[in-house]
Amino acid sequence: MEVYARTTPFFMRRRLAAGDALTVVIHNAAIVTVDDRDTVHYDAAIAIEGDRIAAIGSSADLLARHPAAERLDGRGKMVMPDSPTSTRTSP
Repeated sequence: MEVYARTTPFFMRRRLAAGDALTVVIHNAAIVTVDDRDTVHYDAAIAIEGDRIAAIGSSADLLARHPAAERLDGRGKMVMPDSPTSTRTSP
């Protein structure tokens, strides 16, 4: 049985369990943050390295900074943090 950190995104679990270092950039999405102003970045990208958020910024900037990353087109989608009180099902 493998155990995942709550911060490990579902699409990365299999690769991280195998021990691979992985960077994923979700681009062209609305990125919701939990900063003091609950900022929403539209048509933006988020870079995730391992199980941590590495950067949030423009899609062009993050795709250029992480050319070897796995890319997920988030067009029409929203990326938001997981609530520690949310309900989860086992993988």
